[in-house]
Amino acid sequence: MAINEINKLKTIKEVEEYKKSMNEACDKRMEFINACVKADELSKKSFGYIKEAFESISPMLFETAQGKKIINKYTKAIRENKNLSSLQTIYENIRKSNKNTDIDFFVNSIANENWEVNKKDIDKDTYSVGRILAEAYLYLGKDADEILPEENQELYTAVKYITENKKGRKNLSEYGNAVKVIRENVEKNEGTASMVSESLDKLAERLLREFNEKYSGELTEEEVNLLKEVSKSNDKEKLFNEYKEQCKAKISEARANFEKSGDSKSSERLAVVLEQVSNKQYSSDTISNDICALLEISNIF
Repeated sequence: MAINEINKLKTIKEVEEYKKSMNEACDKRMEFINACVKADELSKKSFGYIKEAFESISPMLFETAQGKKIINKYTKAIRENKNLSSLQTIYENIRKSNKNTDIDFFVNSIANENWEVNKKDIDKDTYSVGRILAEAYLYLGKDADEILPEENQELYTAVKYITENKKGRKNLSEYGNAVKVIRENVEKNEGTASMVSESLDKLAERLLREFNEKYSGELTEEEVNLLKEVSKSNDKEKLFNEYKEQCKAKISEARANFEKSGDSKSSERLAVVLEQVSNKQYSSDTISNDICALLEISNIF
């Protein structure tokens, strides 16, 4: 409101109402600006933190169609980028390993692996998924603040060094320090990161609730192509069973990894999801919804 408009206020009540409305508007604007600043900070984090943060908020995202689209965008970005896939693999291995693992074998394998990360593009690629995390944060709002994880900057730096540098005579000290940090983190793992277990718990519960319901929400490009495949198929039951087996294989692999790492609780949660998927039978009336659901579950793992 311009000064000349303010001067049109004639009573104390009008002034107080105007002041209240302005304060509320300013508070909302400040909240939005703070969220944008936080989102910008998140977009610039290292891949290790981006991965942990996205896993922690994924159950909240899974509750809405728009949130599911953001999840699909994130997982697709990882799958289709060689740099990010390599980082995803090493962090997943570190997460799944713990003090009961053959730590010497594990650390030596990590240290001697050729991760094939392109140093020229890695920062740009990491920022690309950082922006997706920022999008997710802005979509969820300040509720996401309560479940964002703490940073383990020492581990992120160590992984970055291992994946971007080959071991040689000139960098034995730096390489050895990075390996030491990874070893220490594995030794501190009790079973599997509790944040991931909690996320799986919420996710499994939601999948069981929604699996037999009608598939709703906006379809991704992958799902649109899938439905086209269903409509053209001459043997829809065979196609359904193929996607069902693929989904079961993904869940079984995830279960085996948790079992191997000693995280029986997460393994049991996935066992319930696996049983639900296994019991799902072909129906010509719901095949499109069922296959989309199978695809969505597969993309989580």
